[in-house]
Amino acid sequence: DFRDTTVARAHALAAASEEQLGDPGDSQAGPVHLTIDPDDGVVVLNVAGHVVGRAGVAVPPAVVATAAPGDVVVRNDQTITSARIGEHGENDGLLVYARGSESLDHRIHELDLALVAAALAALVLGTFVATMLARWVTRPLGDLEATARAMGGGDLDVRAHAVGGPPEVQSLAGEFNLMADRVGELLESQRVMTMDVSHQLRTPLAALRLRLENLAADAQSPLREDIVDALGELSRLSRLADGLLAVARAEEVVDVPAPVDVATVIAERRDL
Repeated sequence: DFRDTTVARAHALAAASEEQLGDPGDSQAGPVHLTIDPDDGVVVLNVAGHVVGRAGVAVPPAVVATAAPGDVVVRNDQTITSARIGEHGENDGLLVYARGSESLDHRIHELDLALVAAALAALVLGTFVATMLARWVTRPLGDLEATARAMGGGDLDVRAHAVGGPPEVQSLAGEFNLMADRVGELLESQRVMTMDVSHQLRTPLAALRLRLENLAADAQSPLREDIVDALGELSRLSRLADGLLAVARAEEVVDVPAPVDVATVIAERRDL
C-alpha cells in the first residue's frame, strides 16, 4: 500500500508540475514550485534534463541522474520513484519523488503494538476459557470420585449428581447411580435372606437340642456319649446360626471411627 501510494503521488505531482514547465520542449521554463509533506522530497527535470524545481528534503543526485520513469528504489529511509511529465505520450520532463518512510515505520509500529495486544488478549481469553472448560469437566468427575469413595466406605445411600459437565460425564454418573442401586438391592436381598435363614434355623435346632437332651437323660453308655457329642455339634450349629444373624444385623450399621482412650481399655482388660 505504501509503495502504490508513493507511485500515485508521484504521478499527481507530475501532473501538477506540467502546467509550470511551459510548452513542450521549452528548456528555458521557469522554476517549478510544489507543495509536499515535510518528510518528502521532489526534484523536477525539464525535457533537457535540467533541474527546474526542488521541494522538501534533498534527493540524492545519483538517484536523480539515473532516474527512469516507473522505477521504484528504496534508499536509506526513502522510497524513490519517477514519473514522466506530460500527457498522451508527450515528454515534458521528469519528476523524481522521494517519500520518507517515517509514516510507514509509525504504521508498522502501531500494527506491532496492535498484534501484541491482540496476542495478549487472546492468551488471557484462551487461559480463561481453558480454565472454565477444565472446571466444567473436572468438577463432576470430582463429585463422582467423592461419591464412589463414600459408597466404598459403607454409605450405600449416596448418589452422584448426574447434572452439569459434558454429556459423557453425565452419562457416567447416571450409570454409576444405576450400579449403586443394583448393588444396594443385592446387598439388601442378601441381608434379608441371611436373617431369614438364620432365624428359621434356630427353631428346628432348638427342638432338636431339646429332644437330644431328653434322650441323653435316659440313655445309657455308650449311647449317652454319642448323644453328648451330637449335642456339641448342635451347639456349634447354633453358634453359626447366631453368627449369621448377627452379621446380617451388623450390615445395617455404618461404622464411624471415634477416638478411644487406650489406657482405660488396657486397664479394664488387666483387671478382668
